[in-house]
Amino acid sequence: MSLISQPAVMAVVRDYLNSQSWHFQEEDKTFTLGMNVKSKLTPVRLRIICEEGKFVTYTYSNINAPEDMRFAVMQFITAANYGMRRGNFELDQRDGEIRYKSFMGLGDTLPDVDEVEKAVDIGIIMFRRYGDELMNVIFAGADPIEACKRAESN
Repeated sequence: MSLISQPAVMAVVRDYLNSQSWHFQEEDKTFTLGMNVKSKLTPVRLRIICEEGKFVTYTYSNINAPEDMRFAVMQFITAANYGMRRGNFELDQRDGEIRYKSFMGLGDTLPDVDEVEKAVDIGIIMFRRYGDELMNVIFAGADPIEACKRAESN
């Protein structure tokens, strides 16, 4: 089995981004763009890294968790991640960066635009779903487990 080439992966991701009329930057094997979402965490930034046979999408929050709130944010993220199948939240303990990561392995078959959309958009959807309650944890001291439950019930 031969993997889809990196230029072919770039082309299919570029086609998706263009189909949405999104403004993006392309450098080397990476696409970057900003996006407003319906959340207190808006805007978010996307970074899509294309490699042979796969691409990874990172969706970044515009807010880093303050050092004194990182344990609570970690609890919130752990609760949110439980059972997720299409990606996960991550917290960088060094600087408090919060992001959502999704991965699409392609093997030897190019995905269609709808499949690329699912892999790229999931981080945006997750920040829309969890963002407001995550902000309540960071800035209002909300209980992280209860905040996650509220996010999942909306």
